[in-house]
Amino acid sequence: MQLPAIVAEELERRGIRLTPLDIHDKEFTKSFKGYNENEVDEFLDVIIQQYEQLYTVIIDCFRVMSEQEEDMRKLAAAKEPVSFNAPSQVQLDAILRRLRKVEIHCWGSIQE
Repeated sequence: MQLPAIVAEELERRGIRLTPLDIHDKEFTKSFKGYNENEVDEFLDVIIQQYEQLYTVIIDCFRVMSEQEEDMRKLAAAKEPVSFNAPSQVQLDAILRRLRKVEIHCWGSIQE
């Protein structure tokens, strides 16, 4: 699995140099009372699979982070402030009518 450069650089910076291929290619010497080779190989296969999944998660996180950083740069570079949809005059009038009804209900009349 080929990592994007930014991910590879960050892993290297943190001292994480082991890759799924490194695990796969690792060879151990055999001794007289060594471990069961099949059990070790099966366990290493699980480690490799999960390490590859971890790499995928890391790549996805960096992708999302890069997209968010780009969005932040665009917002910072915008000449106009970010706007929101202001309520229309019709909506404002409806809000005022409801407030008047609340005032009448609570105080018996509209307070000025």
